Amino acid sequence: MPPLRLLPATCAFIVGGALAFVLYRDAARIPPLFADLNIPMPFRDACPWPDRPPPPVFRNVRRCEEIPSALDDFRVELCRSPRACDAFTLRISRTDPVACEAALRSNLQDPSEEEPWAAWMRDERGPDGFFLRVDGVQRLGTEHAVHEGACSYRFDIALQNAGRVYLNAAHYFENYNAYNEHNKSWAEVLDRPLFSKLVALDICPSGCPTYSAPMQDHSRDVLALGDHPDPHHSLDDFLPPCTGDEPIPGVYVPQHPLDALNAAVPYFGVLKRPVYGRYRFVPEGCRFRHAGLRYGDPSLCTRQAAKILVIGDSHGRIAYDAMVHRLSGKTEILLVSEKAHDKNDTVDALDLAFKWDPVLKDATASCAALVTLLDGIDVFAVSVGAHFQSTSKFITYLTTLLNMIDECDFSSKPPRLIFMTTPAMAPRRDEHPRKFNDKRTSTRQGFLSAVSASLVRAHGWAVIDQFALTEAHTLELMAMDKAHYLATDAIDPIVDELIEKTEVCNVGR
Repeated sequence: MPPLRLLPATCAFIVGGALAFVLYRDAARIPPLFADLNIPMPFRDACPWPDRPPPPVFRNVRRCEEIPSALDDFRVELCRSPRACDAFTLRISRTDPVACEAALRSNLQDPSEEEPWAAWMRDERGPDGFFLRVDGVQRLGTEHAVHEGACSYRFDIALQNAGRVYLNAAHYFENYNAYNEHNKSWAEVLDRPLFSKLVALDICPSGCPTYSAPMQDHSRDVLALGDHPDPHHSLDDFLPPCTGDEPIPGVYVPQHPLDALNAAVPYFGVLKRPVYGRYRFVPEGCRFRHAGLRYGDPSLCTRQAAKILVIGDSHGRIAYDAMVHRLSGKTEILLVSEKAHDKNDTVDALDLAFKWDPVLKDATASCAALVTLLDGIDVFAVSVGAHFQSTSKFITYLTTLLNMIDECDFSSKPPRLIFMTTPAMAPRRDEHPRKFNDKRTSTRQGFLSAVSASLVRAHGWAVIDQFALTEAHTLELMAMDKAHYLATDAIDPIVDELIEKTEVCNVGR
């Protein structure tokens, strides 16, 4: 312990060192006090990068600019903090106070019998629902606009790549229809564009490099002339592998030019646009390194005997088929997933199976049925959430399964448990949602995804956040079957993470 006379100096040294460390580590995250007092920042703003966590969105010190709105009933402004070049807020407000008051009163009954969810919908989301899409150096899509009160909504967006992006937004829902299970009609998607033109925005233009994904197929030999190595992936080899039970966060950035030119499949939908091969998912702070990657050596994952069982809905079936396709050594994109309720496949020493159980009725029928289902299974993956019209029923069935897994008497070793959250929904306007009074929206499914992830994590399951991985690609579904992400840029990270979490590629790692 230092002498008392040295304590002030020692404390000053510790506090000063800690402050210097914080300033050095998070230079772009300096509190806005510096801006208020016009004090120059001690260090230059840090550049955005996919491996850095997204920045906070400062809302108390900012510069706002009105964006011409294509809709007379809404005003739009974009606000940015001078201390965070990689974050912004898009605010959308109703212009007519009378129309706003009518909108706030339009919810004649609670939108759900689940009070926590109903309160969340009333208080945080408000009567209107919007969609924001970001393209360019980063792809992002979201319907998560926070209701500030008085029919004012904000999207807080933090990006992780420098360069130009293009914003597009639309008014999707009114009268609380973005998340109403009690409404007698389907949740009609209005799809009213807020901008007459795309809005271009430069993210950290002053000297910050733009990250683009490294080349996937390393069999292509490239001779780099000069003294400048490829800057996009020079640091990737030093990052740790993506592992663990938590969902793998990340961002979608433009594909490597050679991968885009030589896409695994030139797939075109009814809109005659490619929906695969434009963006690549880059995990935050890690990289997938297992042998089951698209251009890896999957034989290293299939040489040891193991049994994998996937149950659930069609999204689970899609992930299962894409995983079998990948582990079989195929590098092209899977285009078709046969609509069979039960499937069985063998890849070398691996036995894989899929069983249709979209609302978990079979799995939760009895302990005896569940024990029989999981007898000899090494990996058990569940994908549910897309077939529940009631939030309360979804939570009830899922909780029942979790408790049964914990409490039923299994004679064999319990399998590795993986839960796949429900993905984002396409903004459908066709006859199907009208005919079936479909209440599923991305806002609703996003809530189910968050609730289910929290539940299963508390029971020790590994989680794959399909909602987070698919939310940026909902419009691509409109060029296909309007439901599944089979041939979109979202399928690769789903399969990469599913194979990683099965741990079948970890043998001998």
